[in-house]
Amino acid sequence: MYDSEKSPLCQYENERSTEIMKHFTSSRTKILFLSLAVACQLFLGNYSAFARLTPVDTLVVADSEEPFNRRIYGYYMAIDSAGDVHIIYTKPVPNEDRAQIIYKWRKAGQWQNDQVLAQMGWIATRSTRLVIDPNDDTVHVCYMRKLAINSTDPYLAYQKIVNGTPGPERYVGAGGWHSRMQLDDNGRAMFIRGGTVAMSNPPISQLKLLTTTDEVTWSETPINIPNDYWFTIGNFIYQNGTFHITYGDGAHTKPVLNGKDSTEYVDGTFHNFFYASSTDGINWSVSLVDGSGTLYEKEFWTSLTLDNDVPVVAFFKYAEYGQRFATGTSVLMARRYEGNKWQKRIIAGDNFPDSGAGMGVTLVTNAAKDLFGAWNDSPARPINFFKENTTDKITGAIALYRSGPDDSWTYKGLLDPISAEGIPRLRIHNDRLFYLVLGDWEDTKLYFREYDISALPALPDVPVPLFPANRSFAGSTFMMDWTTVPEADFYYLLLYRNGVKYSFFWQLGSASEHFMSYLPNGSYEWWVQRFSNGEGSWSLSSRFQIGGSTLPTLTPGSVSASDGRYREIALSWEAAPGAQSYEIYRHTVPLPITAPRIASGITDTWYTDTTAQNGLVYYYWIKSVTNSVVSRFGASDSGYKDNTRSSVPIGPPANFNPGIFILLQ
Repeated sequence: MYDSEKSPLCQYENERSTEIMKHFTSSRTKILFLSLAVACQLFLGNYSAFARLTPVDTLVVADSEEPFNRRIYGYYMAIDSAGDVHIIYTKPVPNEDRAQIIYKWRKAGQWQNDQVLAQMGWIATRSTRLVIDPNDDTVHVCYMRKLAINSTDPYLAYQKIVNGTPGPERYVGAGGWHSRMQLDDNGRAMFIRGGTVAMSNPPISQLKLLTTTDEVTWSETPINIPNDYWFTIGNFIYQNGTFHITYGDGAHTKPVLNGKDSTEYVDGTFHNFFYASSTDGINWSVSLVDGSGTLYEKEFWTSLTLDNDVPVVAFFKYAEYGQRFATGTSVLMARRYEGNKWQKRIIAGDNFPDSGAGMGVTLVTNAAKDLFGAWNDSPARPINFFKENTTDKITGAIALYRSGPDDSWTYKGLLDPISAEGIPRLRIHNDRLFYLVLGDWEDTKLYFREYDISALPALPDVPVPLFPANRSFAGSTFMMDWTTVPEADFYYLLLYRNGVKYSFFWQLGSASEHFMSYLPNGSYEWWVQRFSNGEGSWSLSSRFQIGGSTLPTLTPGSVSASDGRYREIALSWEAAPGAQSYEIYRHTVPLPITAPRIASGITDTWYTDTTAQNGLVYYYWIKSVTNSVVSRFGASDSGYKDNTRSSVPIGPPANFNPGIFILLQ
């Protein structure tokens, strides 16, 4: 897949005729994806669409006890085949060092009496989970608990619930490690957990897969992933015989604001972010999603979903660590598009220099594979949790977004005018949307909401290129064709050669093919866009080669841009195999297709941008060059400079590792 972050529409607004532009702008609505709004006022979405979210049910599940460390941070929800709602949560008992594990069930629209599964639950847990077997609607739950009120040794417990009746509690494994649960092909519970490596000094955390044959005892298999760091599990999905996980490596220790005193700092653990998959639970394929090292251990908010078996992740990170606690944050989405490469895009909290958006993020898909997301849509300013006598009670709002087929977030709706204190648990069943969230940091409660989403407009279809992709040809005349979209008024065709725009054919009518003649040798990439009722959606790209037997060299891997660390912007990226040099593209908006090239002939995998202006956020893309053939755009990252800091060291730092700067002062 090409760069899913782009919208080629921007580039061509000025290239189209006056009449087309009048038609183009007549249906323009406000862009709600903030980073795209900076780029151009296109009609990517319609805010009023979510006025069609019809409330069906609402419930305050429980009050959450103060202070911060005694709130209901462990909660989960699932929907069974009949549309009944199942909730589990860990509720601290007032003035006691324990929590109740509570199961809540809504059957046929009626909430049943709460059931306390355990009285000695572990307060500090992120392992409260609930999974439903789609074959028989058996409910599987897990949670952390302890043996006695004064015990300091928690363990992971597991139970089945059948038609509202809990089965016996089972001991899974010792330790307070974060745990995630899924069901195997036989409907048995299995877990991904952390755990220490035996006899290691200092202690090293290792992820483990726990499986069972009788749901009485579980055996552990260490997950074979590289590096000896302090791993923490993010997400776990088992689907179609494949294990999918996300995790952090705990490879960084950085200062974090402690309490009210802005000058007092403590060390905090920060992570790089990884995805791994396996078909046997033993051999794992690992890819780095984000190597910034700015995902905070105590706010390791991540989400993983599968879109037609393609992993899509979202995660919360700090744009600049060690300066402010609740500022400079952002939520990013990444979609794997080629091998172990990921295309990242900021979907919340991208305003410079301060933004508190993104407290928690969840991605889900419905039966039609439309992508939905919910996160805290906080204002683009610092959230001051410690401000005294504040009248600003609402620091944000929980927003729902819906992604179009070309990966643009096209619709936005307000779910709650409160700031999320935890991750929104989002579920879709038929035409109903459910979410569960710990909300409003000053008056925190666990909220449940249900909406009817049947009135949401259908997302538009996009054309699919049919012309053979990733092929080499010796001729010079071709018919480029694509699938027909019934409602299309006309199509546009965009063609790139060797990474540069070669031709653009617009208003091709309703035909789903186009002939190209006398194309010179080179590497080509093309898109087709359908237009109907003044709105357009782009296809994913297709590639082909004329002359030669291979496609151009692979694109560079993950790119990293420094965030206010220096008075310039330091760039680094993963080398592309066979690349002879690199080109660097920069823009103030996340649209690579319009980004100007700022450097070429770079033979290193690092670069210092000395022409960036203070106070602006820049987006960077790297292309590789081999035998004068330029690759596609590689992954992207954003960065900015700070004139109060020191300059980037000459050359790469001594501990330089391709793709990651080890920042030293």
